Amino acid sequence: MDFRSVINYICGILGACIIIFGLIVRMGMLSQVEPDRGMVPIILGAVILLWSWYSQKRR
Repeated sequence: MDFRSVINYICGILGACIIIFGLIVRMGMLSQVEPDRGMVPIILGAVILLWSWYSQKRR
C-alpha cells in the first residue's frame, strides 16, 4: 500500500463520517443547528466519497 492509497482510505472514512454528521443534523438531534442545513454536509460527504472511490479505481 502506497501513500495515495492510505490518503484515499482516510478520505473515504472522513466522507462517511461527514454523511453521518449530516444525517444527525437532518434528524434534528443537534438543537443548535436547523435541520434544513443538514443537506450540505450530506452532499459534501457524497462528493468526497465519490472522489475517493474514483481515485482508487483510476490508480
